[in-house]
Amino acid sequence: TAATTPPVLDAINSLSDSTGAGAPELLNFAVRAGGVAHQLGITGQAAAVFGSRLIELGRPPEIAGRAFSTLASRLADAENQPKRAQAAFAALGFDVAELGRLTREDGTEGIMTFLRAVAQAENPLGALSQTIGMEFASLLFTSTFSIDAYMDWFFAKPDHAHAMRWHRRMTQYLQHLSLSYREEQEPPP
Repeated sequence: TAATTPPVLDAINSLSDSTGAGAPELLNFAVRAGGVAHQLGITGQAAAVFGSRLIELGRPPEIAGRAFSTLASRLADAENQPKRAQAAFAALGFDVAELGRLTREDGTEGIMTFLRAVAQAENPLGALSQTIGMEFASLLFTSTFSIDAYMDWFFAKPDHAHAMRWHRRMTQYLQHLSLSYREEQEPPP
């Protein structure tokens, strides 16, 4: 019954109904990212929202789970990252000890605070590459500009028709951002 369904399963069901991430992919993501999420106090619902955004960008759940876990782990351990990463965190305005503490105490807030700073950076992809690593920088870059709105949308619980309109607009916007950024980065012929 709905009264006994764990909130994370309700979230996965809702996200699979209103986003491009299906329930099997979200469950796969949850299995892969759940341990780190649990350690950092990130609710299953919030992790599922992150996962749906990453999966929706075309990545398989295995990659999305590793990207999320890497992001969360590196932020939680910011003060122990290599000097180059610490300098990049500082360039984004962070005290690495404070960022690590924030993420360990409230993983969702630590991640959101970091992604907001990256979105404001002069070179967001470079900032992600230097702090989190090149392996997941492009995937996280694309989600950086929408995760706040995505979280607001999900937790506001709008009606399904509104959710689908919002989802289409956000997807179009992200595709435009991604194409614009690629055009800027490609060397002239």
